[in-house]
Amino acid sequence: MIKAIVYNSNTGFTKKYADMLSEKLGIPCYEGEKAHYVLVATDEIIFMSWISANRLKGYTHIRRSYKIKAICAVGLGEESEMTRNKIIENNKIKESIPFFYLRGGMDKTKLTGFNKFAINIIEKIVEKSNKKESKDDNGMHNDIREGADYVDENNLNIILTWFEANNN
Repeated sequence: MIKAIVYNSNTGFTKKYADMLSEKLGIPCYEGEKAHYVLVATDEIIFMSWISANRLKGYTHIRRSYKIKAICAVGLGEESEMTRNKIIENNKIKESIPFFYLRGGMDKTKLTGFNKFAINIIEKIVEKSNKKESKDDNGMHNDIREGADYVDENNLNIILTWFEANNN
């Protein structure tokens, strides 16, 4: 039986989803580094994390620490099969673990260090590319530049359906 949700959040979007899911499922959620104070290695969890370069932040540590029953990746872009496959492959996620993708958002004001540096570089590359090809700003560029929040409790419906079917 799933005991908790363990999450890693950089700018708050994954935390929003973890809090919503926690309320809907009636199980607690814990930030990744604090979870070890209340959970033990035999505990079954849902793991939620943000994505950077198709890597789930904190996944390597969490998969060694608990029994992961489902994974929720939170990213800025829309879900696509290619994105899902890259995340699954890059993180070596077993086929037996259900994988869900949730669209999060972007808040550059909350980024620090390398993440802030990297997103500024990405923004400049996209901007240059758009100018060269005389395109209007694309959605992702606007989301990076202006910020965006796609967190919606309806996005959790697929996870809630899975949970109901697998945790009775």
